[in-house]
Amino acid sequence: MAVNNPGSCLSLCMAVVCALAAPVALAGEGLAGDASASLQARNFYLNRAFDRVPPGAQQKRDEWAQGFMLRLHSGYTGGPIGFAIEGYGATAIKLDSTPAHAGSGLLDSHYGERAPAVAAEGYLTAKARSGKTTLAVGGMELQTPVLGSVDIFLLPQWFEGSLLRAQGVGKFDFEAGVIHRINQSGASDSDDLSITGPAALNIDFADGPRSSDRFSLIGTTFRPLPPLSLSYHYGQLDNLYRQQVFNAAGWWPVDGRARALGVEARYLDTGSQGVTNIDNRAWAARFSYHFDHLKLSASYQDMSGSTGYPYINSSNAYLFNFVELNAFNHKDEQSWQLRFDYDFAGLPGLSFMTRYVSGDSIDVGTGIEGREWERDSDLQYVFKQGLLRNVSLRWRNATVRKNFGPDVDEHRVIINYTIDLL
Repeated sequence: MAVNNPGSCLSLCMAVVCALAAPVALAGEGLAGDASASLQARNFYLNRAFDRVPPGAQQKRDEWAQGFMLRLHSGYTGGPIGFAIEGYGATAIKLDSTPAHAGSGLLDSHYGERAPAVAAEGYLTAKARSGKTTLAVGGMELQTPVLGSVDIFLLPQWFEGSLLRAQGVGKFDFEAGVIHRINQSGASDSDDLSITGPAALNIDFADGPRSSDRFSLIGTTFRPLPPLSLSYHYGQLDNLYRQQVFNAAGWWPVDGRARALGVEARYLDTGSQGVTNIDNRAWAARFSYHFDHLKLSASYQDMSGSTGYPYINSSNAYLFNFVELNAFNHKDEQSWQLRFDYDFAGLPGLSFMTRYVSGDSIDVGTGIEGREWERDSDLQYVFKQGLLRNVSLRWRNATVRKNFGPDVDEHRVIINYTIDLL
C-alpha cells in the first residue's frame, strides 16, 4: 500500500502493534514469555552509473531514502500446540529522488516517474508450533534453496503464503510450502511471481502466461555427521518451470586451531512446467579456508541446456556466483570467483570483503562469445560500545564490465541501527 503522508504510515505500524497487543497482554495467562519487538532504522544512498547505453536510455540511478522497520512477535501460547502472531510494518521516506534518476530499487519508482514521498507496507503472520514443528501462514521473509528473500536495499523482500517446517526429526529437517505473492524492496504492493530477465536467458513463453500465483516447494536436509549436510529441494512455479536442487556441504577443522576447510557442491536441474522452453542444468563447487580472522574462498559455476538459469522476481538465485549485480546465469555461461574476507583483530567491529567474478562462453545469440566480470568491495564498521553501540556504517562498491550490455559502476552507503523494544 502506497501512502502520501507520514500519518498514514504511522497508522499502518500502529495497526500491526494493535493486532499483536492482545496476545502480548495475555502473557500472564499462558504465553511462553518469548514475546519480542524491535525497531530497525536504515538510511540508504545508492548511485548507479551506466556506460555504453543506447541513445535516450537511462545513464544514472541516484536515490537516497530512510527506512523504518518494526518487527513484533507475540510469543507462543502454552500447551501441546502453541499459537502466536508475528507482525511487520515498514515505512520508506524519500530523501532525494528525481524522475531522471529513479528506479534504483530503494523506492517504489521507475525511470521517468516521480517516487512517492512516503510509502508503507506490512504483513501479519499466524503461527502454530508443536515441539520443533512450526506452521506459518501469511507474510514471511523466506530462505530455501528454491526460493529465498533478499535484503540488499532499503526494505527487505518478502512473500505471502504458508510454510511448514519440521526440525530435528532424527537427523533430518523437512519443509514444505505454497507461496502466492511477492513484495519487492521499495514496492508499494505485492505482485504475482515471475521470472527475472527472461529475454536475456533465451526464455520463450509461447504466448502463454508470464507469471503465476502459485509456487510449491518441498525439501529435506540430512546431517549424517556433525560437519556434513546433504539436502534435496523441489520447487514448481505453476505453468512456468519446475526445479530440483541437490546440495552437499561440509566443514572440517585443520590442525586443531582456529582453522577450517569448507567444501560445498551444488547441482540444479530446471525444466519447463507448462508453456515455456526452460531447460537448464547448473552445477557449482565452492572451497573455503578460514584462518583466525581471515577467510579465502573460490568457486566455479557452469550452465548448460538451451536456456539460462531462471529465478523469481530478483529473489535469491541460490547460485555461488549470485553477487551484488549479476547472477552469472546466462545460457552456456562458465564463471569463477575469488573472494577475500577479513575481520580486523585490532579494530573490533571493522570488516572488509572483496571478490572478483568472471564469466565467459555466453550464448548471447549474436554469433559472438559473451563475456562479463564483476568486482565487489564491502567495508563495514559496527560500533561495539558507547552511545552509538550497534550502529553500523557500510560502504559497498560494484563494478561490472561486459561485451554484450552496458557497463555499470555502483556505490551504496548504508547506516543501520536496530533497537530491541522487548
